[in-house]
Parts: sequence; C-alpha cells; structure tokens
Amino acid sequence: MPALHLIFSSAGLKSCLLRSNPNDVLLLLQDGVHAKAPEGASVLREHAVARGIESQFLASQFVDWDDMVRLTASCSPVVSWP
Repeated sequence: MPALHLIFSSAGLKSCLLRSNPNDVLLLLQDGVHAKAPEGASVLREHAVARGIESQFLASQFVDWDDMVRLTASCSPVVSWP
C-alpha cells in the first residue's frame, strides 16, 4: 500500500522527495501548491484556486476534497510535511 504525503510547503516537498518511495502519492495543499509539483503529484484544486495559480497545473493533477478523503482511506501511512 502506498503512503500518502501531504505537502504544505516548498521545504516540505524537498524533505518529502528525499524520503518518499516512487509508488507513494504526493498531494500539495495550502502553501504547498506554490512548490514546483513533481511529475505525478496531485494538487488540491480549491487551494490552487484560492491562491490564483490554478492555470499552472494540468487538469489531471487536481483533486477535490472527496478525492483527498479517498486517498486518505486507501493509503497508509499518511505523512504530513509542513
């Protein structure tokens, strides 16, 4: 089962990338949406829209709150990167 990495900042992304596995799920949220999203990373749509940067992402990268709940239920562990 892959881990879910909740990334809240650019610094958090850097730390996460040093410790995550290739099959893990990366989700950028809050100020983490300002980080350069690596290939395969997902972005919480509402947080990108709130910061006016949704055009920087592909539509396929976006997840909504329901998707986030599904990811939380299907991944273990869930790791937060402030």
